Amino acid sequence: MTIVALWYRERYQELWCASDARVTGNFAALTDAASKILPVPILCHKHVGGPKFDVVHRHSLGFAFAGSTLAAVSSHAVLTACTQNLLDESEGMYSVPVEAVAELLRSIGETTIRDMSSRQNRDVVFEALIFGFCPVAREYRGFAIAPNKTDGTLRMVIGQLLLEPGRFHLLGSGERAFLDLHSQLAATHSDPGVLTTLAAMVHDNIQDDVGGHVQIGVASSDGFHVLPVIEPGDGPNRRTVTFLGLDLANGLRVGGCRVGFRAVGVGLPTGTADQL
Repeated sequence: MTIVALWYRERYQELWCASDARVTGNFAALTDAASKILPVPILCHKHVGGPKFDVVHRHSLGFAFAGSTLAAVSSHAVLTACTQNLLDESEGMYSVPVEAVAELLRSIGETTIRDMSSRQNRDVVFEALIFGFCPVAREYRGFAIAPNKTDGTLRMVIGQLLLEPGRFHLLGSGERAFLDLHSQLAATHSDPGVLTTLAAMVHDNIQDDVGGHVQIGVASSDGFHVLPVIEPGDGPNRRTVTFLGLDLANGLRVGGCRVGFRAVGVGLPTGTADQL
């Protein structure tokens, strides 16, 4: 009930992730506005005396998932609670590599799926990606966390992804359909690519359990951000603007601020990132 793609965009020197927004259950769509790409904020604190702790390191990574939404979102909630409550015991050097966050998610996710599966007498599982710029290694890193039951015991296992231009990684039930469509569009579309293929899957109902809105998250050396998406609307020169399924056409404000700054055009003539 998902398609998620992760790839390195050499043009921007950034790591991009895109997904659909549909969640299904009992062979029907439950929502077309589910959040499947989320940030993982990392805050490291240092004890400076008495009850006082200062934030000494701040960074963020990306998280994306396919499978059980409840298990994945619950695991993400625990993960981000942990990563925002870190006590730095190093000597001033940033000491949280991407693989350490991925390993934490693996452990949390394993506990979550075992508990949920035992209560429902069936396997309740999800797979996920943790990715972004690693301040320790000074390069982009990505890891896949997936369920495994080869020895009869339900576990979560972890593997590092090869991130290089021209390579992409997929999660979800839409993987086979994505690969078939990607091959077709590579030969026929004026602007082929991972984002073109994913947008076509979402908008053209290629697969019943993939749909809703396109969601995009981008990791750079500055951290990770989920970005608003601008897509063609109904009629000429009309556009829709969404952010994790929320309609931003009339603006979404928080106090004196507006949600969204940099946005990504999908299916537009330019197809490039720009200001919202």
